[in-house]
Amino acid sequence: DSKDARSEMWMPLWDRPTTYREISFLFREGRAQVNKRIARDGTDFARACSNLGVDRGIAEFQRYSFLMRSGKAYLSVPITRVPVRANADVNLVDELDDWMSRVARYATSKNSPESFKSAWRGVQGHIFDLCLRAGPLRVQGLLVALGKIEKELRFSADAREAVRYPLLLKNAGWIDQAWDASPEFEIASALSGIRGAGTVGNIRSNFSPVDVKSLKWDDHAKESILARVVWSDAPLTKNLMRVMGRRSLEVQISAKSNSGVGSQDKPFESLRVSGLSAVMAFLFGRTDDSKMQDLLWGCVAIRPTLKPTVRPVERRVAIPWSFAVLKVLFTPDRMLREIFTGRGDHWKVPIPDAIWGLLQSGTVSGVERAVQLAERRLYASGLSLRKPLEQKISSAGLAPDRLAASLAIPISLSDTKVLAKIVCNELNNDERVEIND
Repeated sequence: DSKDARSEMWMPLWDRPTTYREISFLFREGRAQVNKRIARDGTDFARACSNLGVDRGIAEFQRYSFLMRSGKAYLSVPITRVPVRANADVNLVDELDDWMSRVARYATSKNSPESFKSAWRGVQGHIFDLCLRAGPLRVQGLLVALGKIEKELRFSADAREAVRYPLLLKNAGWIDQAWDASPEFEIASALSGIRGAGTVGNIRSNFSPVDVKSLKWDDHAKESILARVVWSDAPLTKNLMRVMGRRSLEVQISAKSNSGVGSQDKPFESLRVSGLSAVMAFLFGRTDDSKMQDLLWGCVAIRPTLKPTVRPVERRVAIPWSFAVLKVLFTPDRMLREIFTGRGDHWKVPIPDAIWGLLQSGTVSGVERAVQLAERRLYASGLSLRKPLEQKISSAGLAPDRLAASLAIPISLSDTKVLAKIVCNELNNDERVEIND
């Protein structure tokens, strides 16, 4: 990558004696292939090492770079050794090839800003690191790097025109092989899976001007569509509240229009979910929000319909009453009808309009009033609460912004039922949770 570097050379190394015939065959073949094409650069060669030479007895490759030292003299400098071994994590990169070729062309052009060039170097570096060593943190690092390209594309119409289309990750391995049981990745994965509901697009439409149906840049969209892009460089909690507010507003607009789409559900459902223990870690400030936000930018490129094979680990957790009541209110009606059976196909628990201002007030009193409003709404919808409406439970121990933002995190039907058992008399209490007053 240095301006003083002319080229590089990769030399094979064996860890056991080899025959002249094997060496002759290797040098006669004389090429490294990746994803059925010839390797174009060092990153490609490192990817090829995931399968190149396995049948030839090669243990690793020594990478040399030719660097200018004094005058016009070039010296070969050893950089690193790359092992030759099967690496399933590297196979994830195969589906990026066509998109990366367009990104690379723009990144190396004169019109590309330094921020885009830096983001592209980050992608190359993380791919190379993944070739050296597999593991969830390496896959996460690549997702973060891809997310930085997504951010660059969002803010540059020239870059979008050059790259032509947004990145779409179609391999569920991006979730399974990045899974490290951390609350940060668990929550980022769940949030990135929030899908569309009626006229509301999936959550990616809140990050970038993307037509999620055609998977094209929506540069010529109406102002109402561009208004969906609400994610910014603000703190994670504020961004999550913006997304929730915008998605709910679109549902209200549809309900008031003459399009006949007034029956669409709350737009917060996801096939990918987070466990309650991870949500509580976020609620009580035990997560790295900056890391989670970086992961989200990469995870939104993963197809929302992909469902991971891994499952959140269930742990015994204390659930605050305020969270349980509000989360039940914000649960999509389809899920509520599965929990509270026998109430008809059209039974709903609507979110009161006034609750948004209370949640976004950033004050404990505002949150407590929002909780009371949620309790009254649940009661008005025919649910019997486990405490009298006039009894007030303090929310003093909770950060108002984190409580509001935590409502955006998708959880499973079984975990929602746990919360419903805490709040409502219709269901028995769950033994694995404790109510935190």
